[in-house]
Amino acid sequence: MRQDPNVIMVGEIRDTETAELAINAALTGHLVFSTLHTNDASGVPPRMIDMGAEPFLLVSSLNCVVGQRVLRKVCKDCYQEEEITPEQKKDFMETLGPIYEMIEEKWKKEGKTIKMPKVVGCDKCNNTGYLGRIAIYEVMPITEKISKLILSRSGSKAIQKEAMEEGMLTMKQDGYVKVLEGVTTIEEVIRVAQY
Repeated sequence: MRQDPNVIMVGEIRDTETAELAINAALTGHLVFSTLHTNDASGVPPRMIDMGAEPFLLVSSLNCVVGQRVLRKVCKDCYQEEEITPEQKKDFMETLGPIYEMIEEKWKKEGKTIKMPKVVGCDKCNNTGYLGRIAIYEVMPITEKISKLILSRSGSKAIQKEAMEEGMLTMKQDGYVKVLEGVTTIEEVIRVAQY
């Protein structure tokens, strides 16, 4: 802090002292980045409050929370495509809502039907069917309504519900979109993002 940095990276917030330092740095005009272990983005404010952070300071210092997980990409040399089953379509529609309809409309305009990747395996991917990694994200800006929930010490479920109403995609939803884009498999998304 004595070197007057503009941007500060705190490796991980694990305790009250680190949380207070990060919040104080943010309140004094520094851009602060850090990591915190939670299940999802909406779990960050309650976790910080559990560590002793005051809700009014948290609202003043927190701008955005990004949750991420890493999953395997299908091997582009050997994967195959399979038709989506009615049960899978129902699952996609329940999880994605209007986003699924937009993707389905795009595929129809291109004269295609929605297909999903299926892993096969080859020498290049060591017969696993996967090669490389990709992240799935959820980005939660701290809006006025979310700030009010934080100030009232609401739980992560209430915060997530409000964030989704304001347009946030969950990691699972982002994963489902990546399945429809042919990047990964539904099994991989469920393995990584189902909690």
